[in-house]
Amino acid sequence: MISRGVVIWLLIAIATGIGLFIMKYEVRDLEDRLVQLNHKIVDDQEAIYVLKAEWAHLNDIGRLDQLNQRFLKLQPIDRKQLGTLAALPMRPDAPLTPVAAPQPAAPKIERFNSIDELLLKQGGSQ
Repeated sequence: MISRGVVIWLLIAIATGIGLFIMKYEVRDLEDRLVQLNHKIVDDQEAIYVLKAEWAHLNDIGRLDQLNQRFLKLQPIDRKQLGTLAALPMRPDAPLTPVAAPQPAAPKIERFNSIDELLLKQGGSQ
């Protein structure tokens, strides 16, 4: 006859084996997910590199100047176009304390002590 202690240790060993088996597959799934995420990170880094190169091409000064001459025909600003500070209109004297904007009134919230009061209120108002 097998003693009670041997049966308990046998059950503990079986439970441990099953637990390790389950954990092994969970770790394998997590490792697969990590590999997928690392591949996605590399793909995103490559896409960022391409976008930076494209941005550098689009912001090339020679290209922008060529597009300006072709489509917009903009010229540099002349000093006469800027004006002076004296030409600006003066601001009228402002009050020293800022005026606060009016706050909207809070909606009135009815409170009921029980569902019966609420039902009576709804039934009485209809």
